[in-house]
Formats: sequence, structure tokens, C-alpha cells
Amino acid sequence: SELGKMSDSASKFRFLSAVLFQSLITFAWLHSHGQSGDEPIDQDVIELSAFVVYGGIIDTIDGFTGEDYHKSNAVVEEFRQDFNTLLRGYHRKLLEDEYQHMQQQLKLAGQYDVVLQSLTKGFGIRGFEMNHDNYMGVEKAIMNRLIKDPFFRIEALVVWDLDKLKDYENQKPDSKYAADIRYSPEKQKWERRVTTTWRVHYYTPKTGSVDVVKEQGLNLDTMEGFHFINRNLGGEVTSNAFREVKLTYPIFVNSSEPVETQVTRLRENFVETLFHIYDPFSWAWRRNIRFHQGFYWPIQWSVRQTPFKVKDRTWFEDVMINFLHDVATMRIRGVEDIYEQEMLTKIPVNNNILGTGFDLLNWNPDEDRSVGYNPRANQGVSINFNNPKGARFILIDAFRRWPDKLLTTFQAKLAEQKRATLTGQELIRQVLQEVSGMPADVYIEKAGQAQKAELERYRVKL
Repeated sequence: SELGKMSDSASKFRFLSAVLFQSLITFAWLHSHGQSGDEPIDQDVIELSAFVVYGGIIDTIDGFTGEDYHKSNAVVEEFRQDFNTLLRGYHRKLLEDEYQHMQQQLKLAGQYDVVLQSLTKGFGIRGFEMNHDNYMGVEKAIMNRLIKDPFFRIEALVVWDLDKLKDYENQKPDSKYAADIRYSPEKQKWERRVTTTWRVHYYTPKTGSVDVVKEQGLNLDTMEGFHFINRNLGGEVTSNAFREVKLTYPIFVNSSEPVETQVTRLRENFVETLFHIYDPFSWAWRRNIRFHQGFYWPIQWSVRQTPFKVKDRTWFEDVMINFLHDVATMRIRGVEDIYEQEMLTKIPVNNNILGTGFDLLNWNPDEDRSVGYNPRANQGVSINFNNPKGARFILIDAFRRWPDKLLTTFQAKLAEQKRATLTGQELIRQVLQEVSGMPADVYIEKAGQAQKAELERYRVKL
């Protein structure tokens, strides 16, 4: 985040509170596509009185005693002055950024609609329709909630004096707030963390009561942490289903560094922390996969309903769904998007990382968070044509080499089938042989090798 990289004086951070919302009036579109029961969104609502929750000066607590912090400390006092400004500014920047993401995704939805309408028609697939009114239901509910009221309430700063903590390196202070600090013998320094539990509760006609719990934790000094969520949110969720998140925020102060050095570090660290942990949209998707899930659902429905004249329909339908979506993606976003997202699936820990790395933050005897896999696992690439996922990349290879020829040959070959005399694999083998001019098995082997090498270029390094 550019916000987390700034290292100038406090004035550079105060710009957050003055982010200009020239385009906020256009938030009104959300109302026309919004969730039932949610209030209309307009400029007056966005300016909102709800942000009084970020008014005043943040409370401070002495970490050692658990009582109010009354000492005179220039670092604490200066950081307190900017704390709510930073939090309020980040919240508004989050609104602006996510609105831009949603606008871009709506634009992409329109582009996919046009391309997929043409593709499905060319393959004799009927009934394809993208319902834009119900699109991004989860994101809209989250946006409505963000505009009406902040998700986060940081109730107090917990102040820890590093000079005094030197006497506690072999054991933690006797304080309930000490659960969020630890001494690292390897690094020979004290570290801080925040942990949160986000809750969502709503009802649906089909499933009844729905409870979603998202647990997160972040080491504030390494920016590594964990992210767990028990289930996905459904499109029926409304903005009033999200519960407020409350927490305290620990800070370190010392007597050996200049005041401005410490304050600047606290400001930068706080904004970077917010970027990682104050991410309500991770209920929809994680940051690095958000809006890369595509538009499979209308393709799936229409393909499953089409009476293709092939045997082994399951394999063929799975391949066809991927092929149609991949062709649209290559035309609109580029093939890199496919490779990047595929290689992210090779690292299971991606689902549980928060921040820049994975850390379960088991800092106390009663904590035993774990995952059912090796966090260092980075799975290999295998392209087997007999598997629909492997056949997917063979067809991607063919489309990249002969886009028009592949489409016209595939469409013609499928239209020729009056009875289900061929399996889906046999039909596609015939297509590949005709397009490539070489025996299908030879091309499939060569294409598999080429695609495996291409995917490895996008390998995520842990």
C-alpha cells in the first residue's frame, strides 16, 4: 500500500482525512441495485453522522496496570492527536477504492456478457444470461454497511514502555493486555499483535439462520498473520447483518529514540495495519483474488442445459465451461490472469495468509491455532488431458496459437454431431488434430509441456 510507504511528517498522513470524493454522488447506483431493507445511498448519507464514532481523542491504557494512562509522554500524545484522523481517512479511502473496484467489475461484467453471448450462440448453447441486478450482492451489502457505520471500533491504545519491558524478557507482565505482546529471543525484541473476530448473522428462506465467523490476527511488527473464515457469505446477506468489531491497539514507546522518529513509525505502522486487517471485503474474496473469480455461474447453467450430442457429458461439460470462460478472459483480460490465479491455487496457505506472510500467532498457553496442511506446501503442475482441468490448458494452448481456426473448427465439429456416437474427449481430439495438423496425441503432449512451462513462470514463491 502506498499509504504504508509514506515516511514524511504527520502532514503527509493527514491527507487521508481530506480525500476528495468528487465521484461519490454516483454511489446512488448502489441503491438501484442494492439490498432490500438497506437505506438509499447518496452524498448526504456518505458524509454521515455515523463517523462521530471516530471523534474525540482515543483513550489510552497503561499496559502494565490495565488502568488509564496518565503519564506525560510526547510520543503518546502526538500519536493520539492523529489516530482518529488516520482511521477516518483510511475508512473513506477504503470506500473510494472499493467503489472503483466495483465500477471496474461492472464494466468487466458487461464486456464478458457481450463476448459470452457470441461464444455460446456459436456453440449452439441457448439460455445464456447474466443477471446484472443480482450481481455482487455481498459486496453491495458490505459497501452499504461501510457507508452507514464503520466496522471497526478501536476502543483504546494500550501503551507499553520498552524501557520497563526490559525487566520482563523471561516472563510477561501480569496484565490481561499482555496477551498481545511477546518477547522474541530470536530477534531479541518485543513484538505486538492484534486479533479480531468478525461476525455476520442473517436468515435465508432456503437455509434459515446463517452464522459466519471470520478470525484474523496480525503481528504488527512483521505484518504477518492469519485469516480463517468458516463459510462463504451468500448473496442474501444485508448490511445490517454485520456486527461491529471491537479491539484495543498496542503501541511501544521508549526513551532512546527521538519523539518524531517514534511517532512517524507509529503512524506508518498503523496505516499498514489497517490495510491488512481492516478489510471487510475479504468476506467476499481475499485481496489477491478479488474480482478474479470471473463469471462462471451463468455459463455453468446454460452449458448443463444444452443437449450436446456426445457421450461422457460430464467431462465434456466441465471442459466446455472452462473453455468458454477462458476464451472470454483471454480476449478481455489477457491469459496472464488465468495463469496467475491457477498458480495461487497451488499454495493452500493463500486462503489463510493475512498481510505479507503466514503466522498463527500462538503466543499464549491457551492458544493452539493450526492448519491441516503444510504451510510451506507449493503443489506441482500436472497437465493430464483425461482430467478436465488438464484439458483446459491444452485448449488454452491451442487458442493462443490458432484462435479463429480453433473456434470455427470446434463449432463445426460439434454441429456435425447428430447422435452421441463420440465421447467428448474423442471429439476434442479430432478438433485438435485438424487444427494443429499433427496427430492429436503428439500435439497434446507438446502442448502439455509448453503449458506446464508457462504456468511455472507464474509460480508463487513462499
